[in-house]
Amino acid sequence: MDGLTVANEQLLHNELVFERNGEVVTDSLTVANMFGKRHDNVMADIRNQMEYAGQEFSLLNFKESKYESRGKKYAKFNLTEEAFTLVVFGYNTREAVQTKIRF
Repeated sequence: MDGLTVANEQLLHNELVFERNGEVVTDSLTVANMFGKRHDNVMADIRNQMEYAGQEFSLLNFKESKYESRGKKYAKFNLTEEAFTLVVFGYNTREAVQTKIRF
């Protein structure tokens, strides 16, 4: 982990995005919750998109991190707006379609 804990993240916009190191991001847990998907499936989707997008884009827009749940640490990704858009535009749920319309 990069030294920041979840407690240090400033939540913005009804907790859908937060500020981390001066950058507004969301994370894979939030994406899973927003779109009614299992977190492990969202993580797989993110890894696939990172492979398709290439190293340069991925290094700038996806940051692997950790979170704690029930005394254990698990992987998650923080996503920039560009990364969020790339991942969720592949989803075809009602929520994803509404997100696409807003963009």
